[in-house]
Amino acid sequence: MNTRTQYQRVNRRNEAGNRNGHSKNGHADPVNHHVGAEDELPPVGVARSIGSMVSDVLSLTELQYQLFKSDTTEAVQRTYLAISVLLVGSLIILSCLPVGLMALVHLVHQTTELSLGISYAIVMAIGLLFGSLIGYVGFRRLQNVGNVYRRSQEELTQNVRWLKSSLKR
Repeated sequence: MNTRTQYQRVNRRNEAGNRNGHSKNGHADPVNHHVGAEDELPPVGVARSIGSMVSDVLSLTELQYQLFKSDTTEAVQRTYLAISVLLVGSLIILSCLPVGLMALVHLVHQTTELSLGISYAIVMAIGLLFGSLIGYVGFRRLQNVGNVYRRSQEELTQNVRWLKSSLKR
């Protein structure tokens, strides 16, 4: 038997006994017009309102959890990408040092007629600059990984505000 049917039965039973300010057991009750008010179910509107509120809170909780899972998956993917970029940048720096930079040193030395020492310094500065640039790009991408939770935080804030305003009504 659902709550509405129970409430209607109790209401009919009380109306039958509540004529002339008497309760269902026949005693006068000046305040509630009947004794046994605690036996009555709450008005249907209040019961529905509370049930609806609980249902909405549970739905929001479930949606908040799904958003958190989605944001976490996105954060992990962004982290993998940022770490991959950092790793590639590091590998390029390491691979440039022994082979590529030596070849560039000899090229600079032969084309500019600078000393071998100055050619080494120029090529080393170019290699460090290039590797640092790639490392910086990877580092910046890694810093942006934390921004993925902003959506969850904003949504949670809105849900808490809605719940507070609904409870104040």
